[in-house]
Amino acid sequence: MIVLGIETSTRLGSVGVVEVGDRPGAGEPLALAEVTRDSGLRHGASLLGLVDEALGQAGLDLETIDVVAVSIGPGSFTGLRVALATAKGLVLGTRTRLVGVPTLAALAEAALARLRTSRGGSLPAGTVLAPCIDARRGEVYGACFSLLPVPAAGGPIEEIEPPAAFAPADFARRVAARADVARAFVLGDGATRHRATIEAELPGTAEVLDEAAAAPSGVAVARIGARGGGSPGDSACLAPLYVRASEAERNRAAALDAASLGPGEAGSRSR
Repeated sequence: MIVLGIETSTRLGSVGVVEVGDRPGAGEPLALAEVTRDSGLRHGASLLGLVDEALGQAGLDLETIDVVAVSIGPGSFTGLRVALATAKGLVLGTRTRLVGVPTLAALAEAALARLRTSRGGSLPAGTVLAPCIDARRGEVYGACFSLLPVPAAGGPIEEIEPPAAFAPADFARRVAARADVARAFVLGDGATRHRATIEAELPGTAEVLDEAAAAPSGVAVARIGARGGGSPGDSACLAPLYVRASEAERNRAAALDAASLGPGEAGSRSR
């Protein structure tokens, strides 16, 4: 089985291709190719080129893809919409399955692979991986994952803190509570932007990883999709996981709220 993974939730766009053995117990999906570029959130102009390049590196074409796995958030609203629209277009009119993969889980899994490579292989069970993405307006999208003693069918990590929007210091305190009993790593562009605030709340058992160690990975998205992780669905049903309402949605809600009040009530509420 061949799986294409698409990740555009941050400035970096990444497309990966993995292959899964047909036999039970065939092991971890094998990475065939990965292409990552800093698109500056202009993914609409570059994503299809990344897909073509990754498939070319793998020596494959679209007809050989069995599953398209796409990172569905939280993250950049525009980036998520571009990725999902592209993924839906790729599977339209084919038998290719579409799978939505939580962005923060993919970031945690990508960081785990890099940590194992850079720090001599194994990490102790219970190690906490805490990815966070810059959500702007002084917040981050964050979640926490724990390393399992034995990898399960869904992968080597399990979610222990669900995705949400946090003030950076609040997220760091959530991680600190977990790091009292385990080693913890905070990662992602949210951690890079708010590093000083986050580090001020962390104990000595926690570390903020540099940006390279926490880069998004299309291969990680593809691997989670290959295991059946995420949300399988048809192209009509799969939707982004925004976590927080967009600015347009907030403005519309405020306008509707003001319209439902009389002039006197609206004026008194605004004071």
